[in-house]
Amino acid sequence: MKSGKRTSGAVRTGVLLSIAVVFVLVAGGTGLLYINNNGESRRARASDDLPTYRVRRGDLSVTLRARGRFSAAESQNIRCEVGGRPTITWLVEEGTRVREGDRVVELDRSGLEDQLEDRVNQKESAEEDLRDAIANEEITKLEQDARVLQAELEVQMTELEIQRFEEGTRPKELRDADIRIEQAEVNYSRARETFRRMPALLEQGFVTQEEVEQARLDMNTARNALETARLEKEILVTYTHPMQLRRFQGNLTEAKSNLQRYNKVAARQIAQAEARRRQREQSLVRAEERLEETKERLDLMTIRAPGDGIVIYGDESRRWWQDEVRVGANAHHRQVLMRLPNLDTMQVLADVHEAHFNKIYVSQDDPQEVIITTETQPGEEFKGRVIRVDTLAHGERGREYVRQFTVTIALHDQIPNIRPGMSANAEILIDRLEDVLFVPVQTVRAVEDDEGDARTYCYVVGRDGRPVARAVQTGANNDQHVAILEGLEEGERVLLRPPLGDELENNNERRSPSFRMPGTDSETY
Repeated sequence: MKSGKRTSGAVRTGVLLSIAVVFVLVAGGTGLLYINNNGESRRARASDDLPTYRVRRGDLSVTLRARGRFSAAESQNIRCEVGGRPTITWLVEEGTRVREGDRVVELDRSGLEDQLEDRVNQKESAEEDLRDAIANEEITKLEQDARVLQAELEVQMTELEIQRFEEGTRPKELRDADIRIEQAEVNYSRARETFRRMPALLEQGFVTQEEVEQARLDMNTARNALETARLEKEILVTYTHPMQLRRFQGNLTEAKSNLQRYNKVAARQIAQAEARRRQREQSLVRAEERLEETKERLDLMTIRAPGDGIVIYGDESRRWWQDEVRVGANAHHRQVLMRLPNLDTMQVLADVHEAHFNKIYVSQDDPQEVIITTETQPGEEFKGRVIRVDTLAHGERGREYVRQFTVTIALHDQIPNIRPGMSANAEILIDRLEDVLFVPVQTVRAVEDDEGDARTYCYVVGRDGRPVARAVQTGANNDQHVAILEGLEEGERVLLRPPLGDELENNNERRSPSFRMPGTDSETY
């Protein structure tokens, strides 16, 4: 028997819990079977035309059904890169196939064109002011020695070294150390949890003693890695960084002392000249930045396709904003105006209730199989495999208390005429039972005794043609059939519905209309 990697125990345990109990309807008929609290049964009259089913032996697939949607594995987003909520003046029609560099969006640029002219005038004025300041500085610096220039350069470079260390090198190294610690903690937590589960798995025969010892070794290795990462950060904070900072500060003190000594006579004149020049330079830099910013914003008002694809408006993760992408609407900074999905990389994103998280797995060697059906191509089935299960759960839209995991399903072959966002039905294989007895799920009934314990049974047609209640032990099931572990033989006939007649004795029999999986609309297990 071939089974899903994390499912066999859960599948067998959930069957009895799946059998809800509903009162059998009272109807006119020729006969009825009564069951008392001691499990004894007596036959009532039964008509010959009651529908029956012969117990069969064969393979039974246990599946999980989930609703999903198609999505492109490869897609490029086209965003508004301009602030200030510009107005959309033109859009390429949705569904159009475009090539890289094609124009797809135009934003209102009328106000920016007037601003560009003002920015050009400001830049020219700043350039003239800077030329005057440079000439004055050159005259002043003729009186100074080359050592002054070297000392100034040394001061500036040392200050930059300190700034780079305090704002760049030190935070980066600390962040990298924290990341290594966090990763080591996660690895250790996972290894410890894996080892904690090993004794139970060993007892059940799912793993070998060698695998248990390997799990212990993995846990010890992860713990050592965590301790090493913490020690490395401690050395960094306690010794390495303070030593580097003190060395930089010492270099800066020495450079400033040299500069003061060289500039003792002419420091005031040079400082004034340099101050005037720096002021003019900063003014020019600001003018140039404003001019370039205006030019860049003008260029960004025309948005072009970053690659080939078909145009779809809006952001797939915020589909309720799709109506805001239209001519005359205002775009905001970094808003996804449209996307270009690659239709040759379609996949299915299915939502699975959190109760079934452990039944889904990802494996390269033995991938979990999936059957995909679509609304656009009824009657056709397409094969796929599970390639990813989200780590974090999310709430169902409109019902946040219903927690789900998104399962990514890769298609074996691409489905024609499919677009992102179209609905899909996924039937995920949980287990495959081989050579088992099975009957339709509606043939199984449940009854409670005085202690409130539920017992399952079927109506079996006897040799005289009358139905007899027989206790059965059920196994896993799908939406149509349930495995029978004990109580029935191959070829026996069971009733598809209970015989009609008087109300049951003690009103203690109840029937389940289906085996329903929590969190889905599917009646599969």
